[in-house]
Amino acid sequence: MVRSCRAFAAWICLAACAAAQIVIPPNTGVPNRAPTVPSPEHDLALEALAAGDYETAGQIAAGEHRGSVQIGGGRWIDTIASAALLGECLFEVGDFAGAVARYEEAMLLEAAHAEWMLSLQFPPQPLRAAATAGRVGTWGRSRRTTTAAAIPETIAIRTSAGDPQEVLKRGGALVADYDRPVRPQEIMRMLVIAIYRHGAILGPLARESAAVDKVEAALAQRRALPNHWSQAWIDVALGVACWSQGKPEAAGPLLTRGLAIGNQFDHALTAWGLIVLGRIALDADRFEQAAGLFEEATYAAAEFGDARALEEAFSLAAAAHAMAGARGVPPTIARGCDEARGRLPALRARLLAIQAEELAAAGDPRRAAAALADIDPRLLQAAAGKAALGARVKYAKSLIGYAAGNLAEGDASLGDALAIARTRSPRLFQTTALAAAVAAGTGAVSDRLADEFFQLFLADPAGRDFARDPLDALAVSSADQAAAFAAWQGVANRRDTGAAVEVAEAALRHRWLATQPLGGRRLAIERLLAADPRTLDPQVAALRASLLGDHPDLAEVVDGMTRIRGEVAAAVVAVPPPAVDVTAQGGLAARRSLLEAGIAAGRRAIPLSFPPLTKTADIRDRLEPRQLMLSFRWDATGLVAMLESRERFATWQVRQAAGLPAEIVALAKGLCLFDADAPVVAARLAEGDWQASAERIERMIFENSRVTLAEGVDELVIVPDGWLWYVPFEMLPIGTGAGGAEDPLGPALGPPRLRDRCRIRYAPTRSLAVVQRDDRGAGFVGVHAGRMWRGDKPDAAATVAGLRAAMPKAALAPLGAAATVPESLAAAACDTLLVLDAIPATGPVSAWPLVPAAGGKGSATTFADWLAAPVKRPRVVMLPGMATAMADGLVKPPQRPGEEIFVAATDLVAAGAETALLARWRMGGKACSDLMTEFLRDTQGAAGRPAAVAWQRAVDVVRAEPPDALREPRIRDAAAPLGSPLHPIFWAGYLLIDCGATIRAEPRAEPRAEPGAAAQGGP
Repeated sequence: MVRSCRAFAAWICLAACAAAQIVIPPNTGVPNRAPTVPSPEHDLALEALAAGDYETAGQIAAGEHRGSVQIGGGRWIDTIASAALLGECLFEVGDFAGAVARYEEAMLLEAAHAEWMLSLQFPPQPLRAAATAGRVGTWGRSRRTTTAAAIPETIAIRTSAGDPQEVLKRGGALVADYDRPVRPQEIMRMLVIAIYRHGAILGPLARESAAVDKVEAALAQRRALPNHWSQAWIDVALGVACWSQGKPEAAGPLLTRGLAIGNQFDHALTAWGLIVLGRIALDADRFEQAAGLFEEATYAAAEFGDARALEEAFSLAAAAHAMAGARGVPPTIARGCDEARGRLPALRARLLAIQAEELAAAGDPRRAAAALADIDPRLLQAAAGKAALGARVKYAKSLIGYAAGNLAEGDASLGDALAIARTRSPRLFQTTALAAAVAAGTGAVSDRLADEFFQLFLADPAGRDFARDPLDALAVSSADQAAAFAAWQGVANRRDTGAAVEVAEAALRHRWLATQPLGGRRLAIERLLAADPRTLDPQVAALRASLLGDHPDLAEVVDGMTRIRGEVAAAVVAVPPPAVDVTAQGGLAARRSLLEAGIAAGRRAIPLSFPPLTKTADIRDRLEPRQLMLSFRWDATGLVAMLESRERFATWQVRQAAGLPAEIVALAKGLCLFDADAPVVAARLAEGDWQASAERIERMIFENSRVTLAEGVDELVIVPDGWLWYVPFEMLPIGTGAGGAEDPLGPALGPPRLRDRCRIRYAPTRSLAVVQRDDRGAGFVGVHAGRMWRGDKPDAAATVAGLRAAMPKAALAPLGAAATVPESLAAAACDTLLVLDAIPATGPVSAWPLVPAAGGKGSATTFADWLAAPVKRPRVVMLPGMATAMADGLVKPPQRPGEEIFVAATDLVAAGAETALLARWRMGGKACSDLMTEFLRDTQGAAGRPAAVAWQRAVDVVRAEPPDALREPRIRDAAAPLGSPLHPIFWAGYLLIDCGATIRAEPRAEPRAEPGAAAQGGP
């Protein structure tokens, strides 16, 4: 009444001052005519969401949003509800960006109309219990003693129809304040949903949101009737905003106080307050408490018919149940599923998917499949089937496939689930949004903050992430996030050299993991099982023991395969070979792959220990005196190089990086590399100007470095990147400016080459260059003799005989010679593997034939097979028949130059190799055979030399021997002299990948020349 009198007096005053204006009396035409907001269509959209009909819900919500009330040229408070509702529809179909925009609109409108609750005309009567008070949810028993409050659904609000001053200035109709029916509790509920969902999607990024800051500041002013029960709405909304800002200590008391009005009555926001309290407990690892809060939220949500809260609370309750270590389906899930039948199709479908997932994980695929079959198929055929529900159903199907023994079905369903999940992962969305903000360069996110967020978002998902939501964690693990790493690299480059180096290392690691199934998770399980528990960290060893203890069938398979591998190794070298139960081996391998696939898809924490990420200080500490590491990274700024030792480091930008690819192509031409399979005319080798190209490459790389490699270096470890994988650094001259130095093998040849000053080895990453490994006695050398060159007639026995003559004490065996052992098994059981066969680098590396089919019959062992279970025994793998893009002269370079070498090298190390000898281009012939023989001679036996020492000596020996064109199948016009020392085409194409951390000091070996042979000038 007081308000009405004041409004009337103000109207009289304005009327007296504006005789020329048209004045309309208060409430003229307004009572019983202005529609209540939110309207009944709002409820229809919510019902469509609850039914899983996201398309219809979105259409209705969009119409509501378009038709929202406009006052004074702007949107009114009803848009708080319509924007949040539209955000929920967009959220369900996976449009996170659109949803966030609508949630922020709702929050900003609340901040703009912060005093709207003061205009509500609440009834004067005190609150009482609802007529239907009593727990509606029958799936359990609530421990809370509150009841639902009878809060009026619709309340009048005094509304201003316009600005009187504007009417006085511009003319028009002056309308006094009027009353309009609104649903304040629904508006506040939708506001809370908007704040909550915005925080759930953006995670830590929500803390930097201006919209959250504004709505929190507005709510903190508590512009509502003092000491009124509506303050409970403010408590919950403010508590959710504080949680979104990353302030759980402030959010907790607010939420607790706001849950019940006067500690007696629940309201429509109670369920959401309980949900956020549960998330706070979940983040603090109080899993049982969180599960209890989520369960209570289901009862509160049921009291007020809040299907949105029901779906959220049940899903989180199941996650908390699993994180607490409980197994099986929570009883409330099964009973809640029954309650939802016929009334809440979307909730019922989600609960059935949860049941199926838990039953399949518990090894009950039959009941799990029955649960999925109970889902309304119409839901899965509509938009819901392409959204979160579809992802959950497909994920449950994958677990059912693994549990039922169908690996192919499990993998296919998991792939389908991940394809959806990657579009709906909050963490992936956060990473993409951050990378976009950094790339835009708006300064909205500081480099310091961006670096912190990238460290958080691009880290491996933790064990708790898998325990909470394995599908989302797998989506994050398996996603290609190269763009985010590139953005992070840009941030790190601006901040700190050391940080930039470690980000580059993490980016390299991710590049390889992105090529592996589930982002390397399956391989991590296999490497854990293959590891010697005595060499593992105690926590990792305990994890391995727990894994085998929980899966006794897997432990049985591991033991069986270990036994058979020993039998295979014995059969390969024995004469005559004993029989081996190959059928049993195949069955065990299939079971092992199936069991590991099921574990990889589940909740168990499995650390991704490969490739390792070693801190820069530890890497440098593992370098030996007089040992240097030269690493490169190609990023948006160009090419950056770094030279490290134990004591110091130097880093520089390669100024002419853009010209390097052309020079590398010129180097390939200078080496007469035009076609991987075409012969080379001997005369052209002498004409090829490879030296000039090598000098230009060296100058481009080092001219801005202020470092020299002329002396004081025993070993150089090179970590290439991109195009530099094709560069034989051994051929590069040392830029001393001294002119024609003497080559150890002949007269003046220009500047000394890098290989003449130090040993050289390569590594895929800096961390893999200094891996600490245990000693193991040398076993047998397995040899696969195939067709290295067109026209070859491989004779495995003769090849092995030649190697035996050169290494009489070594244990050598031709793979496939034992009829009882397949060549693939024999290759996996040896300690050193030498593959003398062509390995063309076409297609993805995973499909390359690492061990080609013997005699062209049967199937090859691909790189993917080599990485599959179990981890292979060979510590040394030699592939002189490999041919990369360099072999074709880089006429058509790969989309990512050098990537095929990087992936192949890392694959071999991941499968257990510590040393890999690869070829950029294939030569075959006597020089190749001699190089392999000399390298093997020095690395075999207890007194074997380190790989880098052995390889340097092997090249020294072979370079010094007079070449024999008749025994080099790739050389045409054999009558022409090849010259001596040996042309680099015969030896410079090999890369020695070695992960040894300790280098023993070895005197430089003198080359061994044949009697009477004179060193002659030549390239």
